[in-house]
Amino acid sequence: MPSQTLVNEIAQLALKNLDAEGIKTPEGKGPDTIRLIGADAVCDSTSLVAFLVGLEDQVNEQFGTQIVLLDDRAMSQKHSPFRSVASVAEFTATLVEEARGGAS
Repeated sequence: MPSQTLVNEIAQLALKNLDAEGIKTPEGKGPDTIRLIGADAVCDSTSLVAFLVGLEDQVNEQFGTQIVLLDDRAMSQKHSPFRSVASVAEFTATLVEEARGGAS
């Protein structure tokens, strides 16, 4: 499980990326309540992909990694890692820690 500090840092990157993509998020809601897919989602399918690609680029640049968010691992999970900003941050942090050899 990734460190909460890393998850929080990536969640903040994700929120900034949503804003940069022009995706409006509800004011006063935290990463765990901002839905990316399903009911009350802030993204459509096209904007979700753009957001994820942008986040992937930002994370790889900031952390010196080469992670891929949109891969078989993500698509084969029982519960999508793209449900909310918090779930994306958790999934991304796991990939970053794995890319770093398990260290945060």
